[in-house]
Amino acid sequence: MKKIIILVVMFLFVNLLFVNGVSAEDKTYDKYSVGDEITIKNEKYYVITDSPEEQDYVTALKGEPLLYSQMKDLLSQTGIADEINESTADKDDPTTYVASKYLYSASCSSTDNTSGCSSDYNKSSIKKVVDVWATNKLPVELKTVDGYSARLIKLEELILLHYRWVSSGIYYAGDDTPQWLHNSNFGYWTMSSYEGDQASYLTDVKTTVYYVDYGAGDLSTRFIYTSYDKMSVRPVINIYKDRINDSDEQSEIANNDESASNNDKTTNITSGKVKVDDTFLKYSMIGSIIGLILVGAGISIYVFMKMHTKRSK
Repeated sequence: MKKIIILVVMFLFVNLLFVNGVSAEDKTYDKYSVGDEITIKNEKYYVITDSPEEQDYVTALKGEPLLYSQMKDLLSQTGIADEINESTADKDDPTTYVASKYLYSASCSSTDNTSGCSSDYNKSSIKKVVDVWATNKLPVELKTVDGYSARLIKLEELILLHYRWVSSGIYYAGDDTPQWLHNSNFGYWTMSSYEGDQASYLTDVKTTVYYVDYGAGDLSTRFIYTSYDKMSVRPVINIYKDRINDSDEQSEIANNDESASNNDKTTNITSGKVKVDDTFLKYSMIGSIIGLILVGAGISIYVFMKMHTKRSK
């Protein structure tokens, strides 16, 4: 009896080995390219880095910055409420984008008061805001990549998106720079400090950070202790692909396509975002067959040995 149990366990082990090995190897996801739009809880995001089928997440920039009303609430949660009273006009309008400082600190407030200044994103007030927003306000699971699940965009990413260097601390948007990177209604901070040759108006590297200006979208630098007109917070997130919610129209199209091709295409799992191809089923069957052969062989040997033992007696 014990031998039969052992053989059954061997069968299950071999089958699971094949199934899990193949499913892990062949599991693929939707492919995303720079500029693709995704919708999360009715809010638009733009993909800023190509994401192949083997990658389980996508990195995307929020379509619009956080609103004044959102920033007011988030700053309150980080303990720096009432610091955004320098906002743009109509600050009582809930649709107004806030003009936010990069760092709120009593020891970093002007060119004559920089002892507490740091252009390090990890020490900024903006990071606290983005972290709270991602944790408490974004109703989806994010993936931590290089230490961040949510953050601001980087200078290197903007350069890859066709921003071109002009002079110290200044980059211009070109004809091939995506239009969704800049907007006439708002500008936004990056997480990259300025570390190049000092322009005459920049007194210290630790007080300046790159930002995307509104209008033409030029990339320049600003002092971290000043809130400039329309200077907003526009988060970047790393979201698992199987947590992305398409718009109603996209979902309907995807569902129709899935129904029409259910018999001759891949099997979709988790809201149509994770796919396992037919190889999974093939190797699952192979694993089962091998397991059955092993069990059959084991039983045959066991019966043979039993009969041989009886004859010997």
